[in-house]
Amino acid sequence: MYDIKRQSSQLEATSGKLKQTKVVLGCVDCDDECTRCQSDSEIKKLEKRCTKLEDSVVFHKERERMFLDDLNSIGSLENDELRWLASVENHYA
Repeated sequence: MYDIKRQSSQLEATSGKLKQTKVVLGCVDCDDECTRCQSDSEIKKLEKRCTKLEDSVVFHKERERMFLDDLNSIGSLENDELRWLASVENHYA
């Protein structure tokens, strides 16, 4: 759960940076080939990072879903176990 929240916030920040970079490049005329190449490289790097983060978030959400399915198949939890789960959730909040 912690990984999902952390990587979702990283994805949001990286996506924002990517959008900002695209807007800045759209407003600036880059006659210099070297500058254009560096800008394109930066955009590709950010897009690749976003893709990796998206894949990671999907992976962790799927793991969480499978974990919850396993817990549901085990059955109901005792009160002691429920208190333990709540404390773990509060720990990562």
